[in-house]
Amino acid sequence: MTRILIKKQLREVAYFYIRDRKTGKRQSKGKTTGFIFLWLLVFGSLGAAAFGLCDLFGSVFFDIGLDWFFFALMGLVAICVGIFGSVFSTYATLYKAKDNEALLSLPIDTKKILIARLTTTYLLGCIFSALFYIPTLIYYYTHVTQTVASVVCSLLQFVVFNIASMALVCIIGYFVALLSSRFAGKSYITVIVTMGFLVLYYWGYFKLMGSIETIAGNGVIFAQKLEGKAYLFRKFGESFIGDIPAFLIWTLIVVALFAVVFFVLSSNYLKLMTTNRGAKKAEYVAEKSIKSRGINKALLMKEWKRFTKSAVYLMNSGIGALLVPVLAIAMIIKADAIREMMDKYVTLMTAMFPGLDVKGYIPLLCVAMMLFVGSMIVITAPAVSLEGQSIWILKSLPIDPIKILDQKRRFHLLVGIPAVVIMGLAFGYVLKMEMGDIALSILVGIAYTLLNANAGLALNLLMPNLTWKDETVPVKQSTPVLIVIFGSFAIIVGLGALYIKVLKDVLTNPMDYAIYVFVFFVVCAGFIQKWINTKGVERWNDL
Repeated sequence: MTRILIKKQLREVAYFYIRDRKTGKRQSKGKTTGFIFLWLLVFGSLGAAAFGLCDLFGSVFFDIGLDWFFFALMGLVAICVGIFGSVFSTYATLYKAKDNEALLSLPIDTKKILIARLTTTYLLGCIFSALFYIPTLIYYYTHVTQTVASVVCSLLQFVVFNIASMALVCIIGYFVALLSSRFAGKSYITVIVTMGFLVLYYWGYFKLMGSIETIAGNGVIFAQKLEGKAYLFRKFGESFIGDIPAFLIWTLIVVALFAVVFFVLSSNYLKLMTTNRGAKKAEYVAEKSIKSRGINKALLMKEWKRFTKSAVYLMNSGIGALLVPVLAIAMIIKADAIREMMDKYVTLMTAMFPGLDVKGYIPLLCVAMMLFVGSMIVITAPAVSLEGQSIWILKSLPIDPIKILDQKRRFHLLVGIPAVVIMGLAFGYVLKMEMGDIALSILVGIAYTLLNANAGLALNLLMPNLTWKDETVPVKQSTPVLIVIFGSFAIIVGLGALYIKVLKDVLTNPMDYAIYVFVFFVVCAGFIQKWINTKGVERWNDL
């Protein structure tokens, strides 16, 4: 029975890549090719990062006999990669699987169910850690003379440290499940947790880069300090390079850790599978008076509620507005460091291109930043599709379609314009720009936000998807969203290239070019608006 359950779990993992979950049909060749390309890209990226770290550490540690320190560092990174790749799927497969009730209705021991799901968790961790560990082994085997013991231990250690990774994933996954169930249906909690994770990730990334340079430059000192004080850390590193006693000690520690985790989970797994902490409880709601609103305000509030109650919509379409305050505060706090860095780049660029007024391009850089902020807000592109199959309710109301479409665009502007203004003021303060240049940069950003809102709405009217079953489809995978996102980057790059290659000698003042860009955006937005008010309304009526 355990073998059958493991086979079922593995099929569920592979099902996503073979068949469409919505229709049950086999994935198209295009999607299959896309999945293969995506995995090759992930493998290439992690492999390149692994080889880079190996070369950085190996060139320092191999020559002075600190092979164990090299593997201790690379092994820890491989464990972290395995944990990161499997921890979020653990919540769905181990704690909140959709087939819990079906399995519990059968005469199957819950321990066998747990073993099958732990096996899936273990294999997922192996896949992700292998993307980093295989390049590490290749580098080690090609740069250090090997013995039978070192080869066997380094290969078996892959099995062992992934068991440790699985145990840690089970612990972390439980807290993820607990947090998710406690705040079920509350999108703002999801957003706060996600934003906190992003901030923590980038903070950890920059700290890690600094630590790697420090360790690479002072490897001997670090190894000597850890040699006597961090016994387990040293044994962990030595277990990779053929030290049999160290390998056995580390293996016993890992087995003991997993035994404790398995005992705790198996003793409480039935309760974990059946407890629904996130379920809403029935409660009495007293009658209260209903506030009336005008049509425009009611439509705008409708857009607001959909935006704030959907974590997927909020995080993917409004990520720019969420990140801007954080970025602005960070820029103001680090203003001196940013100015110092900009001065270095200005000096470097001036030396590379004599006679070029590099400082004169700083305001144009601010304009580019405003366009970038505007491109990160993609609210109207999925706004029509998100009405879904209930769009008939909105269309059946005695409301002019122009008002409905106007409020969708207006909500985009209410979210996007403050983000542009905040970033423009922060950028201008940090770089000590003149007020006129700051104002012009903000105006260009506002004009582009208007163009982005109109273009997204027009594209969604032309290519709506009202038959989706999961809102991630119109928000993340629809053609209008992709066109707006990639089109925005193409516009930013195209306008920059146009000035540098063609108009630089004609418009010697970069901000003169910004004026023409502003007019161009306003004119384009006006033409699209005219189409929405005529042909766009017809498209809405035909939906």
